[in-house]
Amino acid sequence: MYIVYYTLAIYYRDCDLHLCFVSFSVPPTITFSPSAVRDVVSGETLTASCEASADPAPEIQWFKGDRQLKDGDPDGVSISQQTEDTTTNSRITVMAFTSEDAGVYSCVAVNDLGNDSRSFQVNAVGESLVCCCTWWTLIKNLIVIIVV
Repeated sequence: MYIVYYTLAIYYRDCDLHLCFVSFSVPPTITFSPSAVRDVVSGETLTASCEASADPAPEIQWFKGDRQLKDGDPDGVSISQQTEDTTTNSRITVMAFTSEDAGVYSCVAVNDLGNDSRSFQVNAVGESLVCCCTWWTLIKNLIVIIVV
């Protein structure tokens, strides 16, 4: 924590007025992050949130491995961020998740005084149940038609 003191002296008609202001600056601390391991069904959407506090309020950056992710990246990445007072909330969304999207993701909170980060593993598993059920329904109906 850093403490900054400001002193303002005002002299007016033989009166001295001294005002003292204190400002506290704090490096970022992540207060909420995704669990250490997440499994996402292939074809579904990955959504993860991260929250950090600091003074001044931090910016939250997202990474996959060493590559920083940006809102609107061509691989279906969407990032939103909201800051209120000294707390910042950020959410990342990866549409139509595939095995190529699997890996280690990190959220990093940054301000002028430092940074804090949390990482989590995301695995792609199986296929969407909706897809499987749709194919099974088509095959089942085809078998009924052939048998009848």
